[in-house]
Amino acid sequence: MSMPQHFYVAVISDRHPNGGEIAATVTTLLSDFEDPIQPYLAACATHRDCRLALSRALTSRGLIFSRPVDPWYLNPKTINLWLALDHYGENTARRVIKEFGRAPKGFYRHVYPDPVVEFGSPLPEPESESGLGDWIDLLAGLVEPWKRRLWEVFCDSS
Repeated sequence: MSMPQHFYVAVISDRHPNGGEIAATVTTLLSDFEDPIQPYLAACATHRDCRLALSRALTSRGLIFSRPVDPWYLNPKTINLWLALDHYGENTARRVIKEFGRAPKGFYRHVYPDPVVEFGSPLPEPESESGLGDWIDLLAGLVEPWKRRLWEVFCDSS
């Protein structure tokens, strides 16, 4: 079996004011920190503020916090998939692609002909600091099907 092809996924939420926390948490939950060969995941949000308490809550679970970046700072020609967590993120991803282009044809374009895909289920707003653990646990269950999908596609590329 050969190495899987590079798979760049931008996980984007543009909700105000919590888009950064949502994108960061979902991206963190999609990652597999025990496997050194995995898809490249980037949390994206124009509203990038994240509470220190969220970073602590994720770290306490043995996870590495994925700080969000502004989607306009990414080169969309390298992003194989934009996973839109809300319609605001979808709109932003489509504007970035319209302005700068999309990834060239390849394995992942065959799998995802539209580079922007909706997450498919509504994600709740982050909880207060005392409820962040419960919120992370809730998101983990919602994220798990996407985690499996992304890993299957990544492994199928080899």
